[in-house]
Amino acid sequence: MPIFTPEKALRDFPKTPVILSVILKDVSQKKAQTARDGADGWTVLEVLGHMNEFEQAFFQRSRLIVETEMPNFPALDPEALAKAHHYNDQKLAEVLASYFTQRRAHLAYVQALAPEQWQRKGIHPASGEITLVENVTNTTLHDVNHIEQIIKALGVSKPLEAL
Repeated sequence: MPIFTPEKALRDFPKTPVILSVILKDVSQKKAQTARDGADGWTVLEVLGHMNEFEQAFFQRSRLIVETEMPNFPALDPEALAKAHHYNDQKLAEVLASYFTQRRAHLAYVQALAPEQWQRKGIHPASGEITLVENVTNTTLHDVNHIEQIIKALGVSKPLEAL
């Protein structure tokens, strides 16, 4: 049995908006713009802007995989996108609302797919051939990395060795 399945992907895919809602419940616009995950790190708002933009990209990849024969995905430069789109100048509530709306649409899209569509493939610029199930699973893993980054920026996490 494969380790990555549509069932597992669909089980975890809706969790990020719930987690972010809890973590960010009492975070102000100012704190989101100033709390960083390190001296050279991103602010909470920059991380959320990145997650929002990459949710669009991951959703586009899902659609391309399903609707196009072996599409090539464009490479994305997170640092350049953060600067070009001024993530830290955006409104926290608007970024979250956009992210939640996109995730709901992405989830609805993949929930409606037939099992064989989950095995369709595209070409990732760094990883080569990936299936739809890998794209959706990678999206969730991307979320986990950035949730940890947000928690660190907000000062509510401890390193694993300290636990």
